[in-house]
Amino acid sequence: MELYLECPCTSFPRSFARDYRETYPYPPPSTLYGLLLSLGFQLPHGAIRSPDVAWVAKERWRSLSPKERRGFAPLCPDFVIELVSPTAALDTLQTKMHEYIANGCRLGWLIASEQRFVEIYRPNCPVEHRSLPTELSGEAVLVNFTLKID
Repeated sequence: MELYLECPCTSFPRSFARDYRETYPYPPPSTLYGLLLSLGFQLPHGAIRSPDVAWVAKERWRSLSPKERRGFAPLCPDFVIELVSPTAALDTLQTKMHEYIANGCRLGWLIASEQRFVEIYRPNCPVEHRSLPTELSGEAVLVNFTLKID
């Protein structure tokens, strides 16, 4: 199984992000700043984390200073995806997912393609475990966003 994601924009400087967003217009740019790839975050409790994929709401991202945007952004993403791989142990990633939720993340997906399951993390809810194939919804966090995993 292979997972492909197209990202509407990144954490690059504004002019590049705008060009990238116009190339990939989904989700609507009025509702978000974009998916941030390979960017580190300093979570509210102080840990530095770099999820495989993360998304921060436009208004939260814009509230950061230019200096904060260039370094480890001092916030927890609204949405994260972590991918289980041979170099990323499942139990370690599950701990990270709980950590994201405890620090303000609103939705998280832990995708274990080789083991053929997905775990969905939400605040104040038990972890939801689904077998693959499945379709994941961005729910209220990323409205109208779905990811089909075969």
